[in-house]
Amino acid sequence: MGRFWSQKFDTSNPSPRPDRSARCVRRACRTSAILLPALLTGVLLGMVQAATSINEQTLSFVPKLLVTAACLALFGGSILVLLMDFAKDLFAMIPDMVR
Repeated sequence: MGRFWSQKFDTSNPSPRPDRSARCVRRACRTSAILLPALLTGVLLGMVQAATSINEQTLSFVPKLLVTAACLALFGGSILVLLMDFAKDLFAMIPDMVR
């Protein structure tokens, strides 16, 4: 058997350190610049649809699509840089998690 299967797991010192995990979560949350405007648009349009009793599916889909496209055009470059740094950190943590 390989080294990974033969070693015993030490539960007193977990592999993913909390500081690294928190940093990864913070970086992942920065990418919410696209999701939050789409969420707010959907909620506002849902309230308008409920108040006016208009049950048209495309009425809520098209504005959310436009808001998401606009946010992607505005924040896409910076989010791509954040995602690349996030992926690099994740790949760099693999050796620490395997040990």
